[in-house]
Amino acid sequence: MTWLGERILRLVAGRSLGPSAATELDEEFRTFILPERGTLRARLWYGGQVLRSTPHFLRLRVRGESEAPNGVGGASGFGGPGPEGPGDGRVRRILRSTRFAFRVLRRRPVLSGAAVLTLALALGFSTAAYGVLEAVLLRSLPYEAPQKLVWVHPDWPLAPAHIDAIRANARSLTEVGGFERRLLNFLDGNQDPEQVRGAAVTANHFDMLGSGPVLGRGFLPEESQPDGGNVIILSHALWASRYGSDPGIVGRTVDLGLPVPYTVVGIMGPGHRPIEEDWAAWVPLRLDPASEGWDFWRSAYAIGRMADGSTPDGVNGEVAQIIEEYVTRVPGTAFRIEDLAEARVVPLEEVIVGPVRQGIWALVIGVGLLLLIACANVGNLLMALASARQRELAVRRALGADRGQIVRQLFTESMVLAVLGGTGGMALAHVALPAAVRLLPPDMPRTDEIGISFTVLIVGVGLALVSGALAGALPAYLQSRNDPGVALQGSGRSGVTRVTRRTHTGLIILESALAVVVAVGAGLMLRSFNAALSEDPGFNPQNVVAVRPSLARARYPTDQDRAQFFMDAQERLAALPGVEEVGGILFLPMTSGGWRGLWAVIGTDLEDEESWKGISNRTVLPGYFESMGMRVLHGRSLTREDLAENQVTVVNQAAARLLFGEDDVVGREVTRDSELPPRRIVGVVEDVRQGGLDADPLPEMYHPLTAEQVRGGLYLTVKAAGEAEPVLLAARQALLDLDPRIPIPHAEALTATVRRSVTMREVSALGAGAFALFGLLLGAVGIYGVTSFQVSTQMREVGVRVALGARSTRIVRGVVVRGLLPVQVGVGVGVASAWMAGGAIESLVYGIPARDPTTLLAVAGILTGVALIAQVGPALRASRADPVEVLNQE
Repeated sequence: MTWLGERILRLVAGRSLGPSAATELDEEFRTFILPERGTLRARLWYGGQVLRSTPHFLRLRVRGESEAPNGVGGASGFGGPGPEGPGDGRVRRILRSTRFAFRVLRRRPVLSGAAVLTLALALGFSTAAYGVLEAVLLRSLPYEAPQKLVWVHPDWPLAPAHIDAIRANARSLTEVGGFERRLLNFLDGNQDPEQVRGAAVTANHFDMLGSGPVLGRGFLPEESQPDGGNVIILSHALWASRYGSDPGIVGRTVDLGLPVPYTVVGIMGPGHRPIEEDWAAWVPLRLDPASEGWDFWRSAYAIGRMADGSTPDGVNGEVAQIIEEYVTRVPGTAFRIEDLAEARVVPLEEVIVGPVRQGIWALVIGVGLLLLIACANVGNLLMALASARQRELAVRRALGADRGQIVRQLFTESMVLAVLGGTGGMALAHVALPAAVRLLPPDMPRTDEIGISFTVLIVGVGLALVSGALAGALPAYLQSRNDPGVALQGSGRSGVTRVTRRTHTGLIILESALAVVVAVGAGLMLRSFNAALSEDPGFNPQNVVAVRPSLARARYPTDQDRAQFFMDAQERLAALPGVEEVGGILFLPMTSGGWRGLWAVIGTDLEDEESWKGISNRTVLPGYFESMGMRVLHGRSLTREDLAENQVTVVNQAAARLLFGEDDVVGREVTRDSELPPRRIVGVVEDVRQGGLDADPLPEMYHPLTAEQVRGGLYLTVKAAGEAEPVLLAARQALLDLDPRIPIPHAEALTATVRRSVTMREVSALGAGAFALFGLLLGAVGIYGVTSFQVSTQMREVGVRVALGARSTRIVRGVVVRGLLPVQVGVGVGVASAWMAGGAIESLVYGIPARDPTTLLAVAGILTGVALIAQVGPALRASRADPVEVLNQE
């Protein structure tokens, strides 16, 4: 059949049939089609190819043309019949080469499947990581000209009067707006009472951001005056969840638990992004120029828009001068001149995403290293595949295919793998990215924008194509340089050259080094998380629950009313079954909030500014230390009698050492104002990690509750004798029995609060662990594949050695030693690289050095062990080879 088909082609085509077309058609028939389809179907395929090519050659013969020298668009992709149009011929060549690549890869499903899976996993990780990078860091903030927005952010918050002074005097800012964080109680609507986080903002807030309500209007300038109207703007999410997206809510009043109702004047659109993620409502910020003093409950911040030509540094200098003049002119302000050195004006984008910038870039770099490992792995597999086909490629070279055609075909095969892997990777990223976002900390900025956008899709496709090019370029280049005459010699069955072996070794070194770098970074993240978890928080969170009711000012109009509620709540909770102790604190450990004041020791020179020390202040109910399991190291705890006296305090060890240079300071006196009565220290407690398990303890003072200090609500801490969950439910119900119309925005076991303080480290540790596992897996697959291939090329040598009496243990040892050598070199390079890069990740590591020898040695040992295990199978297979069968095959 093939002979008859070739005769028909030559009869029809005559001289227009090129020197290689018929031969290559016959070669493809015998090499691929016949083993796949059987004799009958293969002959029918051959006849179809002849009939399909006949019209083309008839046209060439009539025109007196001949086949292109290199063969245009052959059926096999290396020459043969093809259309005459140059553009159409190029497309058909690509399509035929692609079909041929699929047939080649299909004949080796294990190797091809491993390559596709490797690329799919690596590209899925990479696409997902870029999705996070693009949404959080690369995409501009959704504001008008966001690069001109700055946050006037002194170390101390501003008073509203300070914002008014900046607005009136700053020339480098075209607009200045301010905001205060607010907790707003919603007591109406179709749901239970609810507290939401919001802000009081100046009237120009939304205009400055370039965003406005989609229903209703924004704030009017007169509404920021002291006697302005009581109005509110709702977020789209709050409007939908609490008021059922009712457009009629605009113009109606809502009950915020305040002495007067607030009128809804606007609804923000679903695309509006607040300055802080959790803001759900806005009220006007009152700026009263006549009120120039400092009020703890009026802590504000300023947002400005820079004028053309201004820079954050220039704005910083001007704002510092304005506040300095204000401090000098107005006595009683919260600022000292020295505090201005800590003032800073930074881009708004830096405030929002700056805290997570380094972590995200570390994620992207780690994923990039994984992608490089995957490319090296696939390159090794493709070189093994090309080496196994070397005789076939040599035959094609001998039949007329030039070096360029060989390179193009091998390159096409790598791109086919890349497309398949990229498709799988995009599907993986599409499924995994939303799940990964749910694991991110709730305070992570811009998480709702993370997804597979068009930009992410384009980058994913580009990464797939680049990965295919990187993986396929080296195998194609090496095969194009091979001498077909050597490959066709009978003694050169494997046809593996020294250059190919060295390239395999080099790629193993590269894979091992990159795997070590990724695994060391992951190990440091895991050990940092473990170090944070092992820290002593300074209290015992076991079987402790914390609940925080939020009191409506309409029902509790005076400070004394609110203080009495918490007294009654403490007694009610203490009477519950299974409750051992009940206390309370204004700012719960591991949560945001707190205030810092200046204190000095009585007996020192109060006129000397060096005598005043910055100390964090905590307001507590008696019983707090006992409920939290905090140890009183010296003196005593606070009692009910201290509430009436209000002239005593308890300090922690850090505050005692800062003020006095020693721990036992019971009986000493301190003051925060020379005109106020001093406070006597009655006890010293152990340090508490107020900011989180991975935050150092701060100098702190614990003051007994006074009526004016409960405006923000207290966290009530309840120590249970047994399990915390039943006590938590009972405590919540007891508070609702006291007042069924109070929101309870916080009610959870303290162990959950403590764990959440290291959520970012936990997420980093989990992600790093997954990267390390994947990197080690890629390294193991690459080492196993290369070792198996090298063993297969050395079977003649192995057979001769076995025939001469070599023991199997010696064969195994030789294979393992040769395989481990490049791995050990790669491990050494990786350890050295990780050591040098330690300084770059020092800020991400906690509790251990960034160049931790234990982590480096552990990773080196693990990768060596993985490499050893990966080589056992090929080594045993070589030792069990039958020398007679091996030599007969050769």
